[in-house]
Amino acid sequence: MNLLIGSTTACSGKSAVTLGLGLHLEADGLQVSYAKPLGNHALDVGGRLLDEDCATMGKYLRTGMPVGAPLVFLDRASVRRRLSGEDNDDYLVRLRDYAPATGQLHLIEGAGTPQEGAMFGLTLQVLAEQLPARVLLVCRYQEDLVIDQLLILRSQLGNRLLGVVLNDVPADQIEDLTAVLVPFLERQGIAVLATLPADTALQSVSVAELASALDADVLCCRDQLDLMVESVHIGAMSVNAAIKYFRTAANKAVITGGDRTDIQLAALETSTTCLILTGHLAAAQPVLARAEQLEVPVLSVHHDTLGTTEIVDRLFGQVRFREAVKVQRIQQLLAQHFDFERLRALLGLNS
Repeated sequence: MNLLIGSTTACSGKSAVTLGLGLHLEADGLQVSYAKPLGNHALDVGGRLLDEDCATMGKYLRTGMPVGAPLVFLDRASVRRRLSGEDNDDYLVRLRDYAPATGQLHLIEGAGTPQEGAMFGLTLQVLAEQLPARVLLVCRYQEDLVIDQLLILRSQLGNRLLGVVLNDVPADQIEDLTAVLVPFLERQGIAVLATLPADTALQSVSVAELASALDADVLCCRDQLDLMVESVHIGAMSVNAAIKYFRTAANKAVITGGDRTDIQLAALETSTTCLILTGHLAAAQPVLARAEQLEVPVLSVHHDTLGTTEIVDRLFGQVRFREAVKVQRIQQLLAQHFDFERLRALLGLNS
């Protein structure tokens, strides 16, 4: 049985849901495999070119079957080869033998949107028809108009649409969605298998990712780079105002000028995961001493505060899913909110 997991928009939480499903179904005794026909960026893993998500799935899933390598990557070089005519492969032919012949359930992860892969002939609809596969859609809830996307995809996919996961729903809107939106979708023939609440842990990034994206110098606590940052605060105000501001959030990174020793020390007295000092100025010794004591990494960057904030914002907008803490969290969320019995029944796995 092939289950194709797609998403209505990029960064909808598709990879997290895919891995969470795989781990839960493995624990139930199913033999699960994973593949991703359309990769994002190629990684050399043991001599095989894999997508980053493929490498993550191979790390956590306990299946003895190899992870399916992408047929093609959607990076700029691959796209240019296709546009220039250098790549004229018929990917539909290659797709015929793509799904593994063994195993009980094959999780096949689609691209970021239903349309991606069209130039290679591999849209979500084509994948569903040609593999063939049932489709589970992951939809990041932003407003009620996301229903339009789901209705269009239902008309395109027909009976191949298994159901939908509504993801990243604000906690104060879950009751309303459950009472109004979910019943509407069900009446339209779209099974809602989960309504997952927004979760800061899943949207967090590690200090190591921040350091890499910013090309930062790590001034202290290099052994704490696996700490997770859930939000970012800018320190560009008076100390009294800063203390009140910093107390509003936990597990945060604070971006401030390298010469603002007062702000840096104030941030360290609240729940701060790392300090990011801009302007590539030397950190004051009292700041480094206090950060060492509290085991808070301090990063120094060449960018100014505005440039640093823009880079960090982009990083949070494309959060990857690889850390063990995130894997544990998605398992917890699915165990609480996902209807696995209904999934198994829809897939015919209860017999």
